[in-house]
Amino acid sequence: MATPGWKDYRDAFIRPFSISAPSRNLVTRTLPGIILTAIPFLNLLALGYLASLATHNASGRQDLPPFQEEWGRHLIDGAMLLVIGICYSLPFWALIVLMGIVAGGYDSSALLMGALTVSAAAFLVVSFLLPLAFLRYDREKRLSDAFAPAAVARMGKQPGYAAAWLACAIYLGIMMAAATAVNLWLIGHDRGSPLCSALLTSLATFLPSVTFFTLLGKAFRQEGRAAGKGQHL
Repeated sequence: MATPGWKDYRDAFIRPFSISAPSRNLVTRTLPGIILTAIPFLNLLALGYLASLATHNASGRQDLPPFQEEWGRHLIDGAMLLVIGICYSLPFWALIVLMGIVAGGYDSSALLMGALTVSAAAFLVVSFLLPLAFLRYDREKRLSDAFAPAAVARMGKQPGYAAAWLACAIYLGIMMAAATAVNLWLIGHDRGSPLCSALLTSLATFLPSVTFFTLLGKAFRQEGRAAGKGQHL
């Protein structure tokens, strides 16, 4: 596995904002992605597109793939990734319900705090592993690849992935905080609207996601089928 360096992080961060020819990422990739992410059902297309970024960048490409080349493929992949996300989150929600039942039967703040701590830990584990499941699916388009716990966990042990996940989690947190602050300011000045809130949230999630999956493409180099080089996903 190739651990991304400072230059990789910088490139992954600025790539969505590129306005230079020929790709003009900001106009032809980033803005459509932000808009699609804010639209129910079509956000599946954006999700499928995001997952494809890692495979695209693992081949050494220095741009973002265009949306229009594989609309149908992205939509199908987005639906499959939604299924994967639901399946991965089921144990988390089951744990939430179980801990709620247990904590509800006792009048103990310590037990409640323990339940919240366990739930938070489970959420972090799911959030950490889910992108890797997406990545494994996107390589061969097989759902079974996403549900290989040993392979997914092995990928998660790579230090390059952990660093990229943490950096982008912080990036996402900052963006969400900024979007929330702007949205509250607009509401406070009677300028807010559901559309504005949806676009701000979409902006705050799409940009860090582009950076994150771009870094994954740099970290997990695909094995060349003929040369036998790279990193198995």
